[in-house]
Order: sequence, then structure tokens, then C-alpha cells
Amino acid sequence: MIKKYFFLFLIFVSFSSVIPLNLQAQNQGFFTLGNNNGKGAWFSLGGELEVEGVDSQNDSDLVTNTASTTNSDNSVSRFQVDRLMLKPKITLPLKDIYVEGELEFFGNNTGTLLKEAYVVIELPKHLFFKVGLDDRFFMNPEDRGTEIYPLNGTAFWRDEDVGFTFGGDHPVRQGRGLWYWRTSLTNGLVLREQGVGKNDVYFMLHDNRQINDLTKNDKEYGGGLGYKYLGEKVTWDFMAFGFWSKLRNNVAVTDTVTDIDFLKEVITGYTSNSTANWFWGQNFSFDWRKFSFFSQYIFSQDGKIERHGFYIQPALKFMTQARDYLNGLEFLYRFNVLNVKEPGLADNISTSSFTWDRQTHSVAFNIHIAEGALLRNEFHLNLEETGGSPKDVDNNEFLAQLEIRF
Repeated sequence: MIKKYFFLFLIFVSFSSVIPLNLQAQNQGFFTLGNNNGKGAWFSLGGELEVEGVDSQNDSDLVTNTASTTNSDNSVSRFQVDRLMLKPKITLPLKDIYVEGELEFFGNNTGTLLKEAYVVIELPKHLFFKVGLDDRFFMNPEDRGTEIYPLNGTAFWRDEDVGFTFGGDHPVRQGRGLWYWRTSLTNGLVLREQGVGKNDVYFMLHDNRQINDLTKNDKEYGGGLGYKYLGEKVTWDFMAFGFWSKLRNNVAVTDTVTDIDFLKEVITGYTSNSTANWFWGQNFSFDWRKFSFFSQYIFSQDGKIERHGFYIQPALKFMTQARDYLNGLEFLYRFNVLNVKEPGLADNISTSSFTWDRQTHSVAFNIHIAEGALLRNEFHLNLEETGGSPKDVDNNEFLAQLEIRF
């Protein structure tokens, strides 16, 4: 695999050398209209293009399919257009109201996806109200640092939900501190399957978007409280959050199985009809000069299934504005564990990848080529304890991706 990694890296470095230098920052967009009384454009359209090379290890010895899941081993080294995103934003004149959206076009024959679409109303007293399709409020997936999601991200915050969010950001201590809080009422996500990386093998439990099921009676309630310190050289942020709902026991519009039936289908020996569905967690981030650190812990209860997810992510970023090329370099490491327990069943059932305890070690080297152009290079060592033979599966992955924001 090492030769393949080097080959992919050289190809992307060569391609990136012809990128124009007049790329705009993501927030500006490549098309704007109006000045909105000096507050900026009332309409802007930005976007993002991702082209990548992927090399996944070939290992499907323990793969088992069910009526609802189909593993697709795609371990061939390949170049592909991952996705093209368009991001429109409308700011209403004379009002603190804006509309944002994100439309994604995928290059892997999965079609087009309306990823985000919401309205934000900024209220007095540092309050705001948001309604529409957006991420769970405790995590912005764009801040994950790598193209491949952490285990926590795949399990809990990769997908969006439809509903309302109400919150506030309240400055204290002469602007050096900020108390903030969030509440939400949404439709909630369904339990389904998702691969760890770009190769859809050895699925794990995943909170999946289901925006077509708008009539679910058991909504999801969320709440969070945090404090951010904004020093001249040091900033840190701590947030605690929790979400409560029920597992679905009625078939959704586009589903053929309920959450409870899905658990019974993919986890050998699972028989519970419990509708318990909640999770809580906490984030902590720290930034000092070129160093940043992020950690997250989440515990969830889905029926009788318990999931414990924890990761730490230190990074070093060296930025310079003195050069047209090589605006910055970033080195990132992430260690993530995700354990799955079900009282009464054996841990790590070899035929049920949804029960496996997992660890990942991720190493990334990101090159900021120019404003709006980023070359990602990342290796993910995926370790799963199967409880069977062999003890570990070989599904490590390397990815080199050119990301252009316009």
C-alpha cells in the first residue's frame, strides 16, 4: 500500500500546482448581489469541489449481509469526484434574518442531496431562532479536520435533521468570555448502517437522516450549555449536551423496517422491544498559538444497546500570508474508541459488525495551497475486535483529496 500512497500523493501535488491564485474565501462566494445597506451582499453563492484518490485495504472475510444492509467491498485504488456543493445565502434587507442552504452533487452515482436548508432569525439580547434542515447543534461536521469522519461522527453527528433550534450567546467579562445555550425540537434520526470510511464494509450503527418522515409522533428534544473563553493568545470551549427521543416502532414513509426491527435484524440474538433512545456528551477544545486540541465523549442508549464513544484530536497548524502558494501546513492526529454493549449478549459477535468494539488512529497532513484550495492527505488505521477469528480485520484506508472552495 505504501507505493500506492506515494503515487496518489504525487499526482495530487502535481495537479494542485496549476490552481489559480484568485480563489475567494468560502464565506464570500463566487457570485454576489447587492450591498444590503452596507451590511454585505443580500445574496451570495459559494461552492466546493472535492476530487480524491482513495486506497482501501481488501478484507471481506467476515462480511455478512442482511435484508436491510448490503456490504459493497470497493477496495480498488481509484480516483473520483467525491462531490460538488453549491451554498446559497440570502440576507433580508433591514432585518437580522438570513437563509442558507447546501446542495450536494455526488460523483459515486448516489445522485443529488439537499444537505442543509434553514432560516436564521437573530433576536435581541443575543438570542437566535433557527428552523429547517441542519446539523445537530453540538457539532459542525466541517470542523472534523479530516475528510473521513471520526467514529463518533459516523455514529452520532454526521447527518442532518429537520426542526427548530433556539439559543443564545451571552458575552461576559468584558468580552473575554461567552456563555451559550441551545435547545432543539426535531424529528429525530433513525438507526441504520454506515461504513467507517469510503469502503462500505463492516457496518456500524449510525444515526441516519430521515427528512421524508415528517409525521413521526416521538420527536427528539435536545439541550446544551457551554462556556467559551476568548483570550488574546489562548481560547478554550466546553459544552455539555443531551438528546432524548424514542426508537421508532412504526414504519416511516421511505423505510421498510422500524428501528427496533433493524436492531433485531443486524444484531444476532437481540430480542428487546425497548424504545429507549437518548444520548449525552461533552466537547472540549483548546487553542494556543499554532496548537489546537479537541476531545469529545458521547454515551448513548438505543433500546438495550449502549454505545460509548471518545476521541482526542491534537493538531499543529503553521500559516503564513507572505506567500501566494503554501499558505499553511497542518499536522493532525486522532485517536477514537467506540464500544458497543448489550446486556445479556456476548460482546463483539463475529457475525454482527454492529457489535464490534472499534479503535481508529488517524494521521493527517493538510497543505493549504492557496486561499480556498486545500490538499488533504490522511491515513486511517482501523482496528476492530470481532470476537471471532481473525481477531482483527484489515480495512485501513489512505485518502488524498483536493478541496477547492469558491
